[in-house]
Amino acid sequence: MQPGRCNSGSDCLSYQSCGSLHNCVPRQGRCDSNQDCHLWQDCNGTNYCALQAGRCQADSDCLDYQQCKTDTNYCHVRAGFCDTNSDCASPNTYCNPQSNTCAYLDGYCASDLDCVVGYCDNGRCTQTPATQTARNDVVLIFDNSGSMSGDNKINRSRDAAVRTLGSIQNDQTRYALFSFNQCTPVQNLNFTSQNGDLVQQIRLMSPLGSTPLASTLDNAYQYIKNSSTGRERAFILLFTDGQETCNGDPCAVVKNYSANLKVPVYTIGYIVGAGEESQLQCIAQASGGAYYPAGNDADLLNKMRETLYVAGVACSDNSQCPSRFVCQDQQCVPAKLHLVFVRLNNLSTADFQSDVESQEQVFLHSIPSLAACTDRIRMTALDDACQVDNLGSDSAVDYAAVQSCLASHIDASEYDYFVAIAPTGGLTGMPGADGYMSWGTNGVFVTAGNPVLTAHEMGHQFGLYDEYCSNGVNCNLEPNPLRNEYGCDVNGSCCWSDFRLWPPPLRFSCSHPYGAPLCCEGNQSAEGGRSIMSWSDADGPRAHDEPSLEYLAKNPLLRCDT
Repeated sequence: MQPGRCNSGSDCLSYQSCGSLHNCVPRQGRCDSNQDCHLWQDCNGTNYCALQAGRCQADSDCLDYQQCKTDTNYCHVRAGFCDTNSDCASPNTYCNPQSNTCAYLDGYCASDLDCVVGYCDNGRCTQTPATQTARNDVVLIFDNSGSMSGDNKINRSRDAAVRTLGSIQNDQTRYALFSFNQCTPVQNLNFTSQNGDLVQQIRLMSPLGSTPLASTLDNAYQYIKNSSTGRERAFILLFTDGQETCNGDPCAVVKNYSANLKVPVYTIGYIVGAGEESQLQCIAQASGGAYYPAGNDADLLNKMRETLYVAGVACSDNSQCPSRFVCQDQQCVPAKLHLVFVRLNNLSTADFQSDVESQEQVFLHSIPSLAACTDRIRMTALDDACQVDNLGSDSAVDYAAVQSCLASHIDASEYDYFVAIAPTGGLTGMPGADGYMSWGTNGVFVTAGNPVLTAHEMGHQFGLYDEYCSNGVNCNLEPNPLRNEYGCDVNGSCCWSDFRLWPPPLRFSCSHPYGAPLCCEGNQSAEGGRSIMSWSDADGPRAHDEPSLEYLAKNPLLRCDT
Protein backbone atom coordinates (compact mmCIF):
# COMPACT_ATOMS: atom_id res chain seq x y z
CA MET A 1 0.00 0.00 0.00
CA GLN A 2 1.35 3.40 -0.97
CA PRO A 3 1.79 5.91 1.91
CA GLY A 4 -1.46 7.74 2.60
CA ARG A 5 -3.55 5.32 0.50
CA CYS A 6 -6.03 2.80 1.88
CA ASN A 7 -8.64 0.11 1.30
CA SER A 8 -10.19 0.58 4.78
CA GLY A 9 -9.82 2.68 7.93
CA SER A 10 -7.40 0.18 9.40
CA ASP A 11 -4.86 1.23 6.80
CA CYS A 12 -4.87 4.84 8.16
CA LEU A 13 -3.72 6.61 11.28
CA SER A 14 -5.99 6.64 14.34
CA TYR A 15 -7.42 10.11 13.59
CA GLN A 16 -8.07 9.31 9.90
CA SER A 17 -10.64 7.46 7.86
CA CYS A 18 -10.43 5.93 4.37
CA GLY A 19 -11.99 8.23 1.75
CA SER A 20 -13.83 7.31 -1.46
CA LEU A 21 -10.66 7.86 -3.49
CA HIS A 22 -8.72 5.43 -1.26
CA ASN A 23 -6.93 8.33 0.41
CA CYS A 24 -6.50 8.59 4.22
CA VAL A 25 -8.27 11.81 5.27
CA PRO A 26 -8.68 13.39 8.76
CA ARG A 27 -11.93 12.70 10.53
CA GLN A 28 -14.21 15.66 11.36
CA GLY A 29 -12.49 17.96 13.81
CA ARG A 30 -9.09 16.33 13.21
CA CYS A 31 -6.36 17.63 10.93
CA ASP A 32 -3.01 17.23 9.24
CA SER A 33 -2.57 20.98 8.63
CA ASN A 34 -4.38 24.29 9.13
CA GLN A 35 -6.06 23.83 5.74
CA ASP A 36 -8.13 21.01 7.25
CA CYS A 37 -9.65 23.42 9.84
CA HIS A 38 -11.94 26.45 9.80
CA LEU A 39 -10.45 29.91 9.38
CA TRP A 40 -10.70 30.54 13.13
CA GLN A 41 -8.90 27.32 13.97
CA ASP A 42 -5.35 25.97 13.86
CA CYS A 43 -4.19 22.36 13.65
CA ASN A 44 -2.39 21.61 16.91
CA GLY A 45 0.28 19.05 17.75
CA THR A 46 -2.28 16.33 18.51
CA ASN A 47 -3.98 16.67 15.13
CA TYR A 48 -7.02 18.44 16.48
CA CYS A 49 -8.53 21.64 15.09
CA ALA A 50 -8.21 24.09 18.01
CA LEU A 51 -9.65 27.58 18.34
CA GLN A 52 -7.24 30.41 17.74
CA ALA A 53 -6.75 32.85 20.63
CA GLY A 54 -9.75 35.14 20.94
CA ARG A 55 -11.88 33.10 18.47
CA CYS A 56 -15.00 31.11 19.31
CA GLN A 57 -17.98 29.08 18.20
CA ALA A 58 -20.08 29.69 21.36
CA ASP A 59 -20.04 31.91 24.47
CA SER A 60 -18.52 29.04 26.45
CA ASP A 61 -15.33 29.39 24.34
CA CYS A 62 -14.83 32.93 25.69
CA LEU A 63 -13.88 34.37 29.06
CA ASP A 64 -16.62 35.07 31.63
CA TYR A 65 -16.85 38.77 30.73
CA GLN A 66 -16.97 38.07 26.95
CA GLN A 67 -19.53 36.78 24.45
CA CYS A 68 -19.10 35.07 21.07
CA LYS A 69 -20.06 36.94 17.90
CA THR A 70 -21.04 34.01 15.67
CA ASP A 71 -20.88 36.06 12.46
CA THR A 72 -17.15 36.66 12.94
CA ASN A 73 -16.29 33.94 15.50
CA TYR A 74 -14.50 36.48 17.66
CA CYS A 75 -14.89 36.89 21.47
CA HIS A 76 -16.14 40.39 22.24
CA VAL A 77 -16.28 42.16 25.61
CA ARG A 78 -19.74 42.25 27.15
CA ALA A 79 -21.33 45.61 27.92
CA GLY A 80 -20.00 47.01 31.20
CA PHE A 81 -16.70 45.06 31.00
CA CYS A 82 -13.30 45.69 29.43
CA ASP A 83 -10.11 44.06 28.12
CA THR A 84 -7.94 47.15 27.86
CA ASN A 85 -8.06 50.79 28.95
CA SER A 86 -9.28 51.75 25.48
CA ASP A 87 -12.57 49.95 26.26
CA CYS A 88 -13.29 52.53 28.97
CA ALA A 89 -15.06 55.70 27.84
CA SER A 90 -13.88 58.14 30.52
CA PRO A 91 -10.26 59.38 30.48
CA ASN A 92 -10.33 59.13 34.31
CA THR A 93 -10.92 55.38 34.24
CA TYR A 94 -8.83 52.30 33.54
CA CYS A 95 -9.54 48.61 32.98
CA ASN A 96 -9.16 46.80 36.31
CA PRO A 97 -7.43 43.49 35.38
CA GLN A 98 -8.89 41.73 38.43
CA SER A 99 -12.52 42.37 37.60
CA ASN A 100 -12.27 43.38 33.91
CA THR A 101 -14.46 46.36 34.64
CA CYS A 102 -13.74 50.03 34.10
CA ALA A 103 -12.73 51.61 37.42
CA TYR A 104 -11.94 55.19 38.27
CA LEU A 105 -8.32 56.15 38.72
CA ASP A 106 -7.34 56.85 42.30
CA GLY A 107 -9.01 60.05 43.44
CA TYR A 108 -11.56 60.25 40.58
CA CYS A 109 -15.24 59.35 40.81
CA ALA A 110 -18.76 59.65 39.48
CA SER A 111 -20.43 58.97 42.83
CA ASP A 112 -19.49 58.28 46.47
CA LEU A 113 -19.47 54.56 45.65
CA ASP A 114 -16.30 55.04 43.58
CA CYS A 115 -14.37 56.45 46.56
CA VAL A 116 -12.87 53.86 48.85
CA VAL A 117 -12.50 56.63 51.46
CA GLY A 118 -14.37 59.92 51.51
CA TYR A 119 -16.98 61.42 49.19
CA CYS A 120 -17.35 62.33 45.53
CA ASP A 121 -17.50 66.06 44.76
CA ASN A 122 -17.42 67.20 41.10
CA GLY A 123 -15.64 64.08 39.92
CA ARG A 124 -12.94 64.02 42.62
CA CYS A 125 -12.86 62.12 45.94
CA THR A 126 -12.70 64.38 48.97
CA GLN A 127 -12.86 63.99 52.75
CA THR A 128 -15.77 66.45 52.94
CA PRO A 129 -19.24 65.35 51.79
CA ALA A 130 -20.76 67.31 48.95
CA THR A 131 -23.81 69.39 49.82
CA GLN A 132 -26.71 67.03 49.22
CA THR A 133 -29.59 65.34 51.00
CA ALA A 134 -28.52 62.14 52.78
CA ARG A 135 -29.97 59.30 50.74
CA ASN A 136 -29.47 55.54 50.85
CA ASP A 137 -30.00 52.84 48.24
CA VAL A 138 -30.69 49.31 49.44
CA VAL A 139 -30.88 46.22 47.23
CA LEU A 140 -32.63 43.36 49.02
CA ILE A 141 -31.88 39.87 47.65
CA PHE A 142 -34.63 37.60 48.95
CA ASP A 143 -34.21 33.83 48.75
CA ASN A 144 -37.26 32.20 47.17
CA SER A 145 -35.51 28.95 46.19
CA GLY A 146 -37.22 25.57 46.54
CA SER A 147 -35.63 24.89 49.93
CA MET A 148 -37.67 27.76 51.37
CA SER A 149 -40.82 25.64 51.01
CA GLY A 150 -39.69 23.38 53.87
CA ASP A 151 -40.94 24.02 57.41
CA ASN A 152 -43.01 26.95 56.12
CA LYS A 153 -39.85 29.06 55.94
CA ILE A 154 -41.09 31.19 53.05
CA ASN A 155 -44.13 32.43 55.02
CA ARG A 156 -42.14 33.01 58.20
CA SER A 157 -39.45 34.98 56.39
CA ARG A 158 -41.99 37.01 54.43
CA ASP A 159 -43.77 37.90 57.66
CA ALA A 160 -40.50 39.00 59.32
CA ALA A 161 -39.57 41.20 56.35
CA VAL A 162 -43.05 42.72 56.09
CA ARG A 163 -43.19 43.47 59.84
CA THR A 164 -39.79 45.16 59.72
CA LEU A 165 -40.44 47.20 56.59
CA GLY A 166 -43.80 48.25 57.94
CA SER A 167 -42.03 50.01 60.83
CA ILE A 168 -39.64 51.96 58.58
CA GLN A 169 -40.98 55.37 57.63
CA ASN A 170 -38.15 57.09 55.78
CA ASP A 171 -38.49 58.60 52.31
CA GLN A 172 -34.72 59.17 52.21
CA THR A 173 -34.14 55.50 51.39
CA ARG A 174 -34.87 53.65 48.17
CA TYR A 175 -35.28 49.88 47.96
CA ALA A 176 -34.92 47.46 45.06
CA LEU A 177 -35.72 43.73 45.16
CA PHE A 178 -34.02 40.73 43.54
CA SER A 179 -34.98 37.05 43.77
CA PHE A 180 -34.35 33.78 41.86
CA ASN A 181 -35.97 31.78 39.07
CA GLN A 182 -34.10 28.48 38.92
CA CYS A 183 -30.49 29.58 38.23
CA THR A 184 -31.49 32.98 36.82
CA PRO A 185 -31.61 36.22 38.85
CA VAL A 186 -34.92 38.10 38.77
CA GLN A 187 -35.28 41.81 39.43
CA ASN A 188 -38.72 42.15 41.02
CA LEU A 189 -38.61 45.85 41.79
CA ASN A 190 -36.61 48.89 40.68
CA PHE A 191 -35.50 51.47 43.24
CA THR A 192 -38.47 53.01 45.02
CA SER A 193 -38.93 54.95 48.26
CA GLN A 194 -42.41 53.46 48.67
CA ASN A 195 -42.10 50.66 51.22
CA GLY A 196 -45.57 49.46 50.31
CA ASP A 197 -44.38 48.47 46.82
CA LEU A 198 -41.57 46.42 48.33
CA VAL A 199 -43.89 44.75 50.85
CA GLN A 200 -46.34 43.83 48.09
CA GLN A 201 -43.61 42.17 46.01
CA ILE A 202 -42.29 40.20 49.01
CA ARG A 203 -45.78 38.92 49.76
CA LEU A 204 -45.93 37.50 46.23
CA MET A 205 -42.77 35.41 46.75
CA SER A 206 -43.15 31.66 46.23
CA PRO A 207 -40.38 29.04 46.52
CA LEU A 208 -38.97 27.51 43.34
CA GLY A 209 -35.69 26.14 41.99
CA SER A 210 -32.05 26.76 42.85
CA THR A 211 -29.94 29.46 44.54
CA PRO A 212 -27.85 31.58 42.10
CA LEU A 213 -26.14 33.81 44.67
CA ALA A 214 -23.12 34.68 42.50
CA SER A 215 -25.04 35.85 39.42
CA THR A 216 -27.64 37.67 41.54
CA LEU A 217 -24.95 39.54 43.46
CA ASP A 218 -23.30 40.39 40.14
CA ASN A 219 -26.59 41.82 38.84
CA ALA A 220 -27.17 43.73 42.09
CA TYR A 221 -23.73 45.35 41.95
CA GLN A 222 -24.21 46.33 38.31
CA TYR A 223 -27.64 47.75 39.07
CA ILE A 224 -26.26 49.85 41.94
CA LYS A 225 -23.35 51.00 39.81
CA ASN A 226 -25.68 52.16 37.04
CA SER A 227 -28.50 53.53 39.20
CA SER A 228 -26.99 54.96 42.40
CA THR A 229 -25.07 57.96 41.04
CA GLY A 230 -25.31 60.84 43.50
CA ARG A 231 -26.51 58.68 46.40
CA GLU A 232 -24.68 58.92 49.70
CA ARG A 233 -24.64 55.21 50.58
CA ALA A 234 -25.58 51.91 48.97
CA PHE A 235 -26.03 48.50 50.58
CA ILE A 236 -26.92 44.95 49.57
CA LEU A 237 -28.92 42.81 52.00
CA LEU A 238 -28.78 39.10 51.18
CA PHE A 239 -31.31 36.84 52.91
CA THR A 240 -30.95 33.11 52.22
CA ASP A 241 -31.41 29.69 53.80
CA GLY A 242 -28.48 28.14 51.94
CA GLN A 243 -25.45 28.58 49.75
CA GLU A 244 -24.79 28.87 46.00
CA THR A 245 -26.26 25.92 44.03
CA CYS A 246 -25.70 27.12 40.44
CA ASN A 247 -21.93 26.55 40.20
CA GLY A 248 -21.06 30.19 40.87
CA ASP A 249 -18.60 31.69 43.34
CA PRO A 250 -20.41 34.53 45.16
CA CYS A 251 -17.44 35.38 47.37
CA ALA A 252 -15.24 35.91 44.28
CA VAL A 253 -17.91 38.17 42.76
CA VAL A 254 -17.99 40.33 45.88
CA LYS A 255 -14.19 40.54 46.08
CA ASN A 256 -14.00 41.73 42.46
CA TYR A 257 -16.52 44.53 42.96
CA SER A 258 -15.27 45.53 46.40
CA ALA A 259 -11.93 46.55 44.91
CA ASN A 260 -13.65 49.63 43.48
CA LEU A 261 -17.08 50.01 45.14
CA LYS A 262 -18.02 50.81 48.73
CA VAL A 263 -21.11 48.59 48.88
CA PRO A 264 -21.21 46.45 52.03
CA VAL A 265 -23.23 43.23 51.85
CA TYR A 266 -25.15 42.23 54.98
CA THR A 267 -26.00 38.52 54.92
CA ILE A 268 -28.64 36.70 56.97
CA GLY A 269 -28.31 32.91 57.13
CA TYR A 270 -31.70 31.42 58.03
CA ILE A 271 -31.13 28.01 59.67
CA VAL A 272 -28.05 27.19 57.56
CA GLY A 273 -25.34 24.57 58.01
CA ALA A 274 -21.70 25.20 58.90
CA GLY A 275 -20.46 24.93 55.31
CA GLU A 276 -23.16 27.25 54.04
CA GLU A 277 -22.48 29.69 56.86
CA SER A 278 -18.81 30.04 55.91
CA GLN A 279 -19.76 31.17 52.39
CA LEU A 280 -22.12 33.84 53.75
CA GLN A 281 -19.44 35.00 56.19
CA CYS A 282 -16.97 35.31 53.33
CA ILE A 283 -19.42 37.42 51.30
CA ALA A 284 -19.99 39.79 54.22
CA GLN A 285 -16.34 40.05 55.20
CA ALA A 286 -15.08 40.64 51.66
CA SER A 287 -17.51 43.55 51.21
CA GLY A 288 -17.09 45.22 54.60
CA GLY A 289 -20.56 44.13 55.72
CA ALA A 290 -21.61 41.70 58.46
CA TYR A 291 -23.04 38.20 58.77
CA TYR A 292 -26.11 37.55 60.95
CA PRO A 293 -27.12 33.96 61.79
CA ALA A 294 -30.84 33.38 62.41
CA GLY A 295 -31.67 30.04 63.98
CA ASN A 296 -35.34 30.62 64.78
CA ASP A 297 -38.24 33.01 64.17
CA ALA A 298 -37.23 35.45 66.93
CA ASP A 299 -33.66 35.59 65.58
CA LEU A 300 -34.98 36.10 62.07
CA LEU A 301 -37.13 39.07 63.05
CA ASN A 302 -34.30 40.68 65.03
CA LYS A 303 -31.74 40.17 62.25
CA MET A 304 -34.14 41.52 59.63
CA ARG A 305 -34.57 44.61 61.79
CA GLU A 306 -30.85 45.03 62.35
CA THR A 307 -29.87 44.72 58.69
CA LEU A 308 -32.72 46.78 57.24
CA TYR A 309 -32.31 49.57 59.78
CA VAL A 310 -28.52 49.62 59.55
CA ALA A 311 -28.73 50.03 55.80
CA GLY A 312 -32.00 51.84 55.36
CA VAL A 313 -32.61 54.48 58.02
CA ALA A 314 -30.90 57.85 58.36
CA CYS A 315 -31.28 59.73 61.64
CA SER A 316 -30.24 62.75 63.67
CA ASP A 317 -31.04 61.36 67.16
CA ASN A 318 -32.18 58.16 68.88
CA SER A 319 -35.85 59.09 68.68
CA GLN A 320 -35.74 58.50 64.90
CA CYS A 321 -34.50 54.92 65.36
CA PRO A 322 -36.43 51.86 66.54
CA SER A 323 -36.20 50.87 70.18
CA ARG A 324 -33.24 48.51 69.90
CA PHE A 325 -31.13 51.01 67.94
CA VAL A 326 -29.17 54.19 68.55
CA CYS A 327 -28.23 56.95 66.13
CA GLN A 328 -24.54 57.08 65.16
CA ASP A 329 -23.09 59.00 62.22
CA GLN A 330 -26.63 59.66 60.93
CA GLN A 331 -27.38 55.93 60.75
CA CYS A 332 -29.46 53.74 63.06
CA VAL A 333 -27.19 51.01 64.44
CA PRO A 334 -28.02 48.21 66.91
CA ALA A 335 -27.81 49.22 70.57
CA LYS A 336 -25.72 47.04 72.84
CA LEU A 337 -28.24 47.40 75.64
CA HIS A 338 -31.66 49.05 76.05
CA LEU A 339 -32.98 50.01 79.50
CA VAL A 340 -36.51 51.35 80.01
CA PHE A 341 -37.24 53.49 83.11
CA VAL A 342 -40.79 53.66 84.54
CA ARG A 343 -42.09 55.53 87.61
CA LEU A 344 -44.13 53.99 90.41
CA ASN A 345 -46.44 54.98 93.25
CA ASN A 346 -47.05 58.64 92.39
CA LEU A 347 -43.40 59.60 92.14
CA SER A 348 -43.48 63.15 90.79
CA THR A 349 -42.52 63.76 87.18
CA ALA A 350 -39.73 66.15 88.17
CA ASP A 351 -38.22 63.64 90.62
CA PHE A 352 -38.51 60.88 88.06
CA GLN A 353 -36.77 62.80 85.27
CA SER A 354 -33.91 63.98 87.47
CA ASP A 355 -33.44 60.54 89.00
CA VAL A 356 -33.38 58.84 85.59
CA GLU A 357 -30.57 61.19 84.53
CA SER A 358 -28.50 60.56 87.66
CA GLN A 359 -29.11 56.78 87.57
CA GLU A 360 -28.07 56.70 83.89
CA GLN A 361 -24.84 58.57 84.53
CA VAL A 362 -23.75 56.36 87.42
CA PHE A 363 -24.65 53.18 85.55
CA LEU A 364 -22.82 54.18 82.36
CA HIS A 365 -19.66 55.20 84.22
CA SER A 366 -19.58 52.38 86.75
CA ILE A 367 -18.30 49.79 84.26
CA PRO A 368 -14.96 50.76 82.64
CA SER A 369 -15.37 48.26 79.78
CA LEU A 370 -18.29 50.44 78.57
CA ALA A 371 -16.48 53.78 78.86
CA ALA A 372 -15.67 54.12 75.14
CA CYS A 373 -19.10 53.09 73.85
CA THR A 374 -21.68 54.56 76.20
CA ASP A 375 -23.41 56.04 73.15
CA ARG A 376 -24.35 52.47 72.17
CA ILE A 377 -26.45 52.10 75.34
CA ARG A 378 -30.03 53.29 74.92
CA MET A 379 -32.05 54.62 77.84
CA THR A 380 -35.78 55.29 77.51
CA ALA A 381 -37.84 57.11 80.17
CA LEU A 382 -41.57 56.44 79.80
CA ASP A 383 -42.47 59.23 82.24
CA ASP A 384 -46.28 59.32 82.68
CA ALA A 385 -46.86 56.60 80.12
CA CYS A 386 -46.60 53.78 82.65
CA GLN A 387 -47.29 54.50 86.31
CA VAL A 388 -48.27 51.61 88.59
CA ASP A 389 -49.96 52.26 91.94
CA ASN A 390 -50.63 49.93 94.87
CA LEU A 391 -47.90 47.43 94.16
CA GLY A 392 -48.22 43.89 95.50
CA SER A 393 -46.57 42.46 98.58
CA ASP A 394 -43.67 40.71 96.88
CA SER A 395 -41.39 41.21 93.92
CA ALA A 396 -43.19 38.68 91.71
CA VAL A 397 -46.45 40.61 92.01
CA ASP A 398 -44.61 43.90 91.50
CA TYR A 399 -42.99 42.57 88.38
CA ALA A 400 -46.26 41.32 86.90
CA ALA A 401 -47.94 44.68 87.51
CA VAL A 402 -45.17 46.69 85.89
CA GLN A 403 -44.78 44.23 83.02
CA SER A 404 -48.50 44.40 82.31
CA CYS A 405 -48.38 48.18 82.17
CA LEU A 406 -45.26 48.19 80.00
CA ALA A 407 -46.85 45.80 77.52
CA SER A 408 -49.38 48.44 76.50
CA HIS A 409 -46.61 50.89 75.58
CA ILE A 410 -43.60 48.91 74.36
CA ASP A 411 -43.10 45.36 73.11
CA ALA A 412 -41.06 43.20 75.50
CA SER A 413 -38.72 42.28 72.63
CA GLU A 414 -37.81 45.96 72.20
CA TYR A 415 -35.84 46.34 75.45
CA ASP A 416 -33.50 44.27 77.60
CA TYR A 417 -34.31 45.41 81.15
CA PHE A 418 -36.66 47.81 82.90
CA VAL A 419 -35.86 49.96 85.94
CA ALA A 420 -38.89 50.88 88.07
CA ILE A 421 -38.32 53.96 90.26
CA ALA A 422 -40.52 54.63 93.30
CA PRO A 423 -40.48 57.33 96.01
CA THR A 424 -38.42 56.65 99.13
CA GLY A 425 -40.20 53.92 101.08
CA GLY A 426 -42.43 53.18 98.11
CA LEU A 427 -41.22 49.66 97.36
CA THR A 428 -43.57 47.08 98.79
CA GLY A 429 -41.87 44.04 97.33
CA MET A 430 -39.15 44.08 100.00
CA PRO A 431 -39.98 46.27 103.02
CA GLY A 432 -37.10 48.43 104.17
CA ALA A 433 -35.11 47.99 100.97
CA ASP A 434 -33.92 50.80 98.76
CA GLY A 435 -33.73 48.48 95.76
CA TYR A 436 -34.00 44.90 94.66
CA MET A 437 -33.96 42.69 91.60
CA SER A 438 -37.13 40.83 90.70
CA TRP A 439 -35.54 37.38 90.63
CA GLY A 440 -35.79 35.39 87.45
CA THR A 441 -37.04 38.41 85.50
CA ASN A 442 -35.58 41.32 83.56
CA GLY A 443 -36.73 44.01 86.01
CA VAL A 444 -35.15 45.90 88.91
CA PHE A 445 -36.86 48.18 91.45
CA VAL A 446 -35.15 51.18 93.04
CA THR A 447 -36.09 54.23 95.11
CA ALA A 448 -35.46 57.78 94.01
CA GLY A 449 -32.64 59.87 95.43
CA ASN A 450 -29.78 57.35 95.36
CA PRO A 451 -28.05 57.30 91.94
CA VAL A 452 -26.00 54.16 92.66
CA LEU A 453 -29.02 51.86 92.91
CA THR A 454 -29.54 51.09 89.22
CA ALA A 455 -25.87 50.19 88.79
CA HIS A 456 -26.05 47.99 91.88
CA GLU A 457 -29.27 46.16 91.01
CA MET A 458 -28.25 45.75 87.37
CA GLY A 459 -25.07 44.16 88.72
CA HIS A 460 -27.32 41.39 90.04
CA GLN A 461 -28.89 41.02 86.59
CA PHE A 462 -25.40 40.50 85.15
CA GLY A 463 -24.53 37.79 87.68
CA LEU A 464 -23.05 39.55 90.72
CA TYR A 465 -24.07 38.96 94.35
CA ASP A 466 -23.78 40.93 97.58
CA GLU A 467 -21.21 39.28 99.81
CA TYR A 468 -20.10 40.47 103.23
CA CYS A 469 -17.87 39.26 106.03
CA SER A 470 -19.38 38.29 109.37
CA ASN A 471 -19.13 40.75 112.25
CA GLY A 472 -15.73 41.06 113.86
CA VAL A 473 -13.81 39.15 111.20
CA ASN A 474 -10.84 40.83 109.55
CA CYS A 475 -11.81 40.32 105.88
CA ASN A 476 -8.80 41.90 104.25
CA LEU A 477 -9.46 39.98 101.02
CA GLU A 478 -11.50 40.84 97.94
CA PRO A 479 -14.47 38.49 98.25
CA ASN A 480 -16.13 37.28 95.10
CA PRO A 481 -18.23 34.11 94.89
CA LEU A 482 -17.71 34.08 91.13
CA ARG A 483 -13.93 34.05 91.48
CA ASN A 484 -12.83 31.44 94.05
CA GLU A 485 -9.19 32.52 93.84
CA TYR A 486 -10.09 35.63 95.82
CA GLY A 487 -10.50 33.33 98.80
CA CYS A 488 -14.01 34.13 99.90
CA ASP A 489 -16.82 31.57 100.15
CA VAL A 490 -19.84 30.76 102.32
CA ASN A 491 -17.78 28.45 104.51
CA GLY A 492 -14.98 30.94 105.06
CA SER A 493 -14.78 34.44 106.44
CA CYS A 494 -17.52 35.87 104.20
CA CYS A 495 -21.02 34.95 103.10
CA TRP A 496 -23.69 35.94 100.62
CA SER A 497 -25.96 38.53 102.07
CA ASP A 498 -28.89 37.61 99.84
CA PHE A 499 -30.58 35.48 102.47
CA ARG A 500 -33.49 34.56 100.19
CA LEU A 501 -31.24 32.09 98.37
CA TRP A 502 -30.61 30.00 101.50
CA PRO A 503 -32.89 27.82 103.65
CA PRO A 504 -32.69 28.04 107.47
CA PRO A 505 -30.39 28.04 109.31
CA LEU A 506 -27.93 29.23 106.62
CA ARG A 507 -29.98 32.30 105.82
CA PHE A 508 -29.25 33.65 109.31
CA SER A 509 -25.56 32.81 109.34
CA CYS A 510 -24.79 36.15 107.71
CA SER A 511 -25.41 39.44 109.40
CA HIS A 512 -28.43 41.24 108.02
CA PRO A 513 -27.31 43.21 104.91
CA TYR A 514 -29.60 46.19 105.31
CA GLY A 515 -28.16 48.85 107.61
CA ALA A 516 -26.10 46.68 109.98
CA PRO A 517 -22.42 47.61 110.52
CA LEU A 518 -20.79 44.77 108.57
CA CYS A 519 -17.08 44.23 108.09
CA CYS A 520 -17.19 44.21 104.30
CA GLU A 521 -20.21 46.39 103.87
CA GLY A 522 -20.10 48.65 100.84
CA ASN A 523 -17.21 49.43 98.58
CA GLN A 524 -14.66 49.50 101.39
CA SER A 525 -15.09 49.37 105.13
CA ALA A 526 -12.96 51.06 107.78
CA GLU A 527 -11.22 47.74 108.37
CA GLY A 528 -10.18 47.56 104.69
CA GLY A 529 -12.55 44.82 103.59
CA ARG A 530 -14.54 45.00 100.38
CA SER A 531 -17.90 43.71 99.23
CA ILE A 532 -18.50 42.25 95.79
CA MET A 533 -20.60 45.32 94.85
CA SER A 534 -21.18 48.73 96.31
CA TRP A 535 -24.17 49.07 98.59
CA SER A 536 -26.39 52.08 99.02
CA ASP A 537 -25.17 52.63 102.60
CA ALA A 538 -21.48 52.11 101.81
CA ASP A 539 -18.84 54.42 103.25
CA GLY A 540 -16.58 56.13 100.74
CA PRO A 541 -16.72 55.77 96.94
CA ARG A 542 -19.66 53.72 95.76
CA ALA A 543 -18.41 51.64 92.89
CA HIS A 544 -18.06 48.01 91.88
CA ASP A 545 -14.90 46.43 93.30
CA GLU A 546 -12.13 45.13 91.04
CA PRO A 547 -13.20 41.45 90.99
CA SER A 548 -16.71 42.53 90.03
CA LEU A 549 -15.43 44.70 87.19
CA GLU A 550 -13.31 41.84 85.88
CA TYR A 551 -16.37 39.63 85.81
CA LEU A 552 -18.63 42.24 84.21
CA ALA A 553 -16.07 42.89 81.47
CA LYS A 554 -16.53 39.30 80.28
CA ASN A 555 -20.15 40.00 79.34
CA PRO A 556 -20.41 40.92 75.60
CA LEU A 557 -23.21 43.39 76.40
CA LEU A 558 -20.81 45.36 78.57
CA ARG A 559 -17.82 45.55 76.24
CA CYS A 560 -17.04 47.96 73.43
CA ASP A 561 -15.18 45.44 71.29
CA THR A 562 -18.10 43.02 70.77
